[in-house]
Amino acid sequence: MESLDTSANEREERALLRENYLRTLKFISNQSAKIELTNNKTLTGIYKMYQPDEIMLFYNLRIPMREVYPYALVKTSDIKSITFSEENP
Repeated sequence: MESLDTSANEREERALLRENYLRTLKFISNQSAKIELTNNKTLTGIYKMYQPDEIMLFYNLRIPMREVYPYALVKTSDIKSITFSEENP
């Protein structure tokens, strides 16, 4: 009986973690982001979404050469860190 309770508790905890994760993704959508790449370059743009194949979509992505791409995909393996703010760039 104890293992059934443990299993039910684990399912509830996982469901809560999933729900919190999805709420976080929704909250940061359309937020201004500063992206530090593994090659030490910095990009800025508006975070739109994360795709399960480890790609992130950004709007108005500004690269170091001051070019702006209306839409851009960035591989998560190229990202060292992302800082979000509620202000649009």
